[in-house]
This record gives sequence, C-alpha cells and structure tokens, in this order.
Amino acid sequence: MTTVLICDDVAELRSLIKRALRSETDIEVVGEAANGQQAVEMAASLQPDVVVLDIQMPVMDGFQALEGIRRDCPASKVIMLSGLNASNLEATAMSLGADDYMEKGAYLGSLGERIRSLTGSG
Repeated sequence: MTTVLICDDVAELRSLIKRALRSETDIEVVGEAANGQQAVEMAASLQPDVVVLDIQMPVMDGFQALEGIRRDCPASKVIMLSGLNASNLEATAMSLGADDYMEKGAYLGSLGERIRSLTGSG
C-alpha cells in the first residue's frame, strides 16, 4: 500500500484529491495538512511514500516545507501543486528537490497513476 500525505490550505481541494484517490485500491491517504509547518511535522511523523504539497500556503510556503520534508523524509516522493500558471514555478520546484509538478487545474484522475509512476508500484 502506497501512503500519501495531502498538504493544501484549501479544505475543498484536499477533499477533491482524497476523493480522486479513494478509488485507487493500492493508495491510502494517511494525513492532511493545512499549512506548510503542519506538512513538515506530519511528514516527519507519518513518513509517507508520497507528499502532495501545495506551493502557496500560510505559515510556511510549499518551497520552504519541501526543504524540511526533504531533510526529515528523504525517501518520500514529493508532488508539488500550484494554482498559478507560471512556468518558472515548475523549474524552481524541481531544482529544490520535488519529484513531480502538477497544476491544480490538471485532471485529478491521473494523480493515482502519477503516484504509482513515482513509487515504482505501477
């Protein structure tokens, strides 16, 4: 079972992501964080296989949280999410250690396949 931590400050988006992954029998959402600080703390505690991490969050943004997650959970794969259509964000995310990048407007039905691709379980 592949474990996933969802990190986004918008509860409705966390719900949509969780719903999109519910039909994936080999993926389990083990936690949800509403800000970057929570994301780092929960990732350290849960050690998920994958962290779905929003870039724009309160307390600590996703780029800052990525640094903490990389430090505390080096084996976790990180998919950065962005609601902004800015080409430099993907390059920045990847240069900081993200494993994948996804715009929030992308088809969430593909998230399970992306997770399997990153974890080698697909």
